[in-house]
Formats: sequence, structure tokens, C-alpha cells
Amino acid sequence: SHLFVAGAIYKISESIMISIPFSLILWAYVISLIMTFLPVSYAGLGIREGIFTYYFLLVGISKEQTLSISILYFGLIAVYAVAGGIIELKELWFGSKNSSKI
Repeated sequence: SHLFVAGAIYKISESIMISIPFSLILWAYVISLIMTFLPVSYAGLGIREGIFTYYFLLVGISKEQTLSISILYFGLIAVYAVAGGIIELKELWFGSKNSSKI
């Protein structure tokens, strides 16, 4: 599934006309994923942006473009979280059709 997330970041960068090698995106994503486990920020904000900025500057991507990619990626995470929350609330409120009663 992490390859799909790296692919989503790649598509985000392509959608705003920024060309970054997929291998670099995958590397930066994995490093940022590991670093967001550190309890120093809320939802990895700041850590992810710093790591993306560091690695993407290596291939000539500006700080502004890197921040755009990172914020759009964070928005994608938020959309996924809201969708998952809606599904969970739906099951909580209406119950699961497959649940058995004891």
C-alpha cells in the first residue's frame, strides 16, 4: 500500500507540473513515514514538509513547490481520514449487517 501512496504523491507532483523521480518520492515518503512516529508534532506536520524539502531540493525543486506537494498530500490524508470516519460512524449508527447477536 505504501507504493500506492508514493504513486499518489507522484501524481500530485505531476498535476502541478513538477517532475520528480518516483524513486526519490518513494525514499522521501518512507523516511517521512518513519519520522512521523516521533511525538514532536501533530499529524507529522512540519516533519513531512522538512523531509520533502530536503530531498526534493537535491533535484532542484524549489521550497515553494515542495511545500505545495506536501500540503496537497496532507489534504489527501485528511480526505482519506474523513472517508474512513464516515464509514465507521455509519457502522456505529446503523450497525453492521453481518454482525451476530449473542
